[in-house]
Amino acid sequence: MEIVEHLEIEKKSLASFNTVAEMFQFAKDHVCRHRNKEYLRSMSSMLTAQNNPLNEHWFLHEYLWVVYVSGFSAERISSKYNDLLRAHNIEASLGDYIPISKENLLNKTQLAPVFEIFKNRKKAEAIQETRKLIFYKSLEQKTPSPCGWG
Repeated sequence: MEIVEHLEIEKKSLASFNTVAEMFQFAKDHVCRHRNKEYLRSMSSMLTAQNNPLNEHWFLHEYLWVVYVSGFSAERISSKYNDLLRAHNIEASLGDYIPISKENLLNKTQLAPVFEIFKNRKKAEAIQETRKLIFYKSLEQKTPSPCGWG
């Protein structure tokens, strides 16, 4: 992912917009002028997602990006993104998805490989908690009820 340098932009108070449509137009104009490549890449990603069924791999790939990029520069996360995917047991070295299993869920004492890349306990734990939720929810869906109901 290419990251564009920081730009000084016109700052406006939310109160200065008369309507939500005005606010949207202001934001859209800014993106078109200053962040067009990033916008096009995001749109491409969204269109891909729209045309493909949601699956664990795609979700975790995007979720990891969102968790780590919030509060940090996208440039910094971009440089470590593939390493983070591997350290969290989401992808193998060639980018192949590693299906979630009980054996590859990381508990709080197994996060050292993640911390070698990016030492942020809350972000690392959030990724693993989400992987656990996906794993256990998918088990619930696969496990038949004792009497064959629901």
